[in-house]
Amino acid sequence: MPLHAWAHGIVSGVKGRWSVDQKRSMLTLERPGFFPQSGSTTLHPVRDSEKDVSFGVSNDFDAIWKNFTKLGEAGPPNTSHFGLHGASTISTTLTPGQSTTLTIIMSWYYPHRDQAKVRIGNFYNNFLKSSRGAASIMRKDLLLSINNIRDWQSPVLSVRTPPMKDGATSSKKVNRLPEWLQDMLLNSASFWRSAFWTEDGRFRQWEAFDCNDVDAIHNDVHRILPYMLFYPETVRHLLNSWAANQYSNGRMQEALTEGCLGSTGKLDYAGGRVMSDSSALFVVEVYHYFKWTGDSALLRRLWPNVKRAVTWLIGESTKGTGLPFRKVSTYDLVGIDKYDHVMYEAGVFLLALRAAQHLAVHLKDKPFNATTTHALIRATQLVDVTLWNEERQFYRAWWDSEYGASDWIMSDSLYGQVWANTLGLGKLLPEEKMKVHLQNEIKYNDSPYGLRVISIGEPAMSLEDTAYVLTHRVPGCSSLENITKHNSIWMGADADWSSLMISLGADPHLSLKQAKKSLDHWRSELHDQWNIHGLISSDGYGQDGLPWATSHYNSHLVIWHLPLAISGQQYSAPDKTLTFKPKFDIPFELPFFTPTASGVIAGSYERSGQEFEEMFTFRVTSGFINLKRLAILDSYYGNGEIRLKKDSLVTWSRPKENVASILREL
Repeated sequence: MPLHAWAHGIVSGVKGRWSVDQKRSMLTLERPGFFPQSGSTTLHPVRDSEKDVSFGVSNDFDAIWKNFTKLGEAGPPNTSHFGLHGASTISTTLTPGQSTTLTIIMSWYYPHRDQAKVRIGNFYNNFLKSSRGAASIMRKDLLLSINNIRDWQSPVLSVRTPPMKDGATSSKKVNRLPEWLQDMLLNSASFWRSAFWTEDGRFRQWEAFDCNDVDAIHNDVHRILPYMLFYPETVRHLLNSWAANQYSNGRMQEALTEGCLGSTGKLDYAGGRVMSDSSALFVVEVYHYFKWTGDSALLRRLWPNVKRAVTWLIGESTKGTGLPFRKVSTYDLVGIDKYDHVMYEAGVFLLALRAAQHLAVHLKDKPFNATTTHALIRATQLVDVTLWNEERQFYRAWWDSEYGASDWIMSDSLYGQVWANTLGLGKLLPEEKMKVHLQNEIKYNDSPYGLRVISIGEPAMSLEDTAYVLTHRVPGCSSLENITKHNSIWMGADADWSSLMISLGADPHLSLKQAKKSLDHWRSELHDQWNIHGLISSDGYGQDGLPWATSHYNSHLVIWHLPLAISGQQYSAPDKTLTFKPKFDIPFELPFFTPTASGVIAGSYERSGQEFEEMFTFRVTSGFINLKRLAILDSYYGNGEIRLKKDSLVTWSRPKENVASILREL
């Protein structure tokens, strides 16, 4: 069978020989050679004196299962060396009220990984020699691994911090992240499944299971927050790799490996389409990395790349018009790149200019600061003149010199502002206009499953008859495809809507309902949080709420902006400041995340005689952090440098007279 192919009756797997190591309690399948499928896989039940293990190999899986149901074992003591199926079991006996944990480790070792017929290897080749070795390391580090997982998960989960003082009281329910959002954040870590680490140390990730691009910039920025929070070095590596493939005119290449809708390309043979948001988001990510790590050396090294990218954005990408001109963007399937200006691209363009402006100020590059400032002023004015629909009170999806000003409204038009909020870059557009635009996204684009990507001012189809849809206008699936271009729901739009409304001062609990509508659908109805597609269908054409494009995608990972919006977190590594302005009322308990530490912030009212004090706590659950300023709701902790490590916390209170005034107002 060729690679990535399938045929009826062909069993997928590895051809090889099974062997049992009874001493180490391991069943291993090995295939010798120097091919990508050459290597080994091991099943390792973690045995002790109170646990029994067994192994079985057979061509007939039913035989293994019947043996297990009858005897509690996978197979006879003398296991065959050959068979299509291998299995292991572990068992123990419990007395009433007793509990225990049974563990089976699955490990693998395939050192000859290839891509496009070129061997790239796996990074673990540098310290492993077999799947048995991998299983042994996993067993040795099992408790440490579990504790590390618990540490990063604990700020997200609804677990109270220790009482700040014995007298602390709570007269109402503590405000925390809703359960559905906790669940989605924890399970979103499954997106790492499509990443790989080559033998020479390159960290890379596929765009999706159905798109073989590698590390497309616009795609990676959807998932960049988990990168930064868990493995910030991967972001540094990506920035250097993207910069190394920049065109001489400043344009950033779409992806480090091109291949989507075509054959898989060789690794790090960059290519792709001419996209405005690829170059813009590269600039933004350089700013993001500097803001959250304080890595001045990398910033200075990449500053020439940033300047070239911004120069291309201002010049070539706009064709002198002041806004990106007829460029492809992340929302490619919508097919509106044929129009002069698109609001989504304009917002990301404003974001990039604002980020470049801040970097120029920091680096004291006055001429380039003047260039970006002039371009930013012009672009902001053009957005207001060409893309703002005064009559209908929203930013139109597109504007064109030939086709005129559209009455279409596009969801996620203000994606650039999401990042501006997270990075403390201020408002890119007038606040009141953004608020009313977002309200009109709900009015015109909402569906039972989330925001349709575009509303063109026409009523949605009401006939829920797939047969009708498939034969409407053009026979076959092309008709359905045309309908889904505008009526599909893209998985980032609703989370972005919620985070924007929260940051704009709307009720956070009500605002979160829009993100829940789209994302909890995967959790509670489709039951598939580890395979969230890029697009699902809306209602009205027989595919209600069903996924239809880009499997195992990651655009929903913009949900990581939500806890930051709710807590009002602003972090600056260069300035060593971390401040919060929670949108939930006191009492609250919310997570915080930085590249070096994560933990919990909490606020409560504590009675002191006839008065109350606002009490705040800041607790580190993982990592360490050094700060010069730490504040919650403009109440600062202490003076001088603050150094905190795992399991350490600080508490402080706001002056009583301030609290009394607040309570009177309430």
